[in-house]
Amino acid sequence: MFAKKLAKEAFVMGLEGTTPLELLLVLSCIPIGFWSFQFLPSANPWQSSVSEAITFWIPMILCQSKLLYPYGVLYLASELTFAIINESVRPNREVLKRTDDMRRVTLTVYRSSLLYLTFVAILSVDFHFFPRRFAKTEERGYSLMDMGAASFVIAAGLVSTRARGKTANTRRDFARTLPLLTLGVLRLIAHKELEYQEHVSEYGVHWNFSFTLAILSPVGALLPGPTWTLPVALLSFYQFALYSFGLQTWIEDSPRQCLEFDHNICHFFAANREGLLGCVGYSAIYLLSEWFGSQYLWRAPDDNYRLKFGLFKFTGGLTLFWLILEASGLTASRRSTNLVFAVWVLLVNILILTTVRYVCVGHDKVPFVLNTVNKHGLPCFVGANLMTGIVNLSFDTMQQNDTTAFVILLVYISGVGTLAVSLNILIPKLKGFFSRLPPGKEKIM
Repeated sequence: MFAKKLAKEAFVMGLEGTTPLELLLVLSCIPIGFWSFQFLPSANPWQSSVSEAITFWIPMILCQSKLLYPYGVLYLASELTFAIINESVRPNREVLKRTDDMRRVTLTVYRSSLLYLTFVAILSVDFHFFPRRFAKTEERGYSLMDMGAASFVIAAGLVSTRARGKTANTRRDFARTLPLLTLGVLRLIAHKELEYQEHVSEYGVHWNFSFTLAILSPVGALLPGPTWTLPVALLSFYQFALYSFGLQTWIEDSPRQCLEFDHNICHFFAANREGLLGCVGYSAIYLLSEWFGSQYLWRAPDDNYRLKFGLFKFTGGLTLFWLILEASGLTASRRSTNLVFAVWVLLVNILILTTVRYVCVGHDKVPFVLNTVNKHGLPCFVGANLMTGIVNLSFDTMQQNDTTAFVILLVYISGVGTLAVSLNILIPKLKGFFSRLPPGKEKIM
């Protein structure tokens, strides 16, 4: 068991990532899938689910596999051609003009598609079926899995209370941290007790992403916003510290305990430096996403042209800034969540969001399962992690061939979808049951 754990850990270590263009190719399955879905049958949940599997599930698995070339590319090209042909011959095109409808559809497709990509990645990374260049980078570079955590942070910022123009409720924001902290503790205990494979350079020895997410709600409640000046200043100072004070090298190369001070706090910080220092970068990403959401998603524009121009200007500015940073010799680092990484993940997420929004101008059909996954994101994410653990404990994933891996992944993603649909049916019934209890009984329950 211990040897298998070490082998799986070595399987995801020392990786250097891929090219930004290849990442954009893989992520293009989101807007292409959404566009092609519009022309397939979806009159009932069963039809919608089958159409969704064809346009979302299969291409997402293919594009996150060794079958990307040529099968994944051919599949995307076929979907795109199918959508273009159907769009060109569609009579009486109805344009979705209402800002509220466009925003709802855009955010639903964007958020749930990111969840789908994550669901596929967290299991497929344990198979040889998943290209090693898409797994998390060891030090610096670009990879598909590097973007997962940051994309969750961006999605949270886009729909935060302040982004929507509402007054922040400090007590409620702090209360939201409790489920995440609980999840983080349970995940830590489960990994240690089951001797599940770990990659300590992700967040550290004890830290995990649930703890990082738990910090973001208090940050949003305590710091001023929505504004772009504070997160830009924070990222600039953090990048200066990483470059000038040797923090980047310390994060990448130092031991997991303090050599100068024999103190538990110092040892804890050294053991979890990626997770703790990464909170600086993730907080800035969250605040910038919150500002973007307040400016371009939740504020009703005077006219559609101004909104389009604003999105184009923002995306163009991010692209230019990222190119300048790359030309200066700086490289994205997931481990430190540095300035280049922050700009890159913001750019990619805004590109996806904007592309989906332009498809929404003429279409408003949201896949049934995709919609339910969006409603129950956190329990679906927990369920996907549990299923991933069950598969890893049941199979030697590293010994499975590509066909077996594809079938397992398709069954697994169907299971996550079934969980979402089940929650969508059960939760209203449970709420209705408790609402019918006599006064006082609900407290006992």
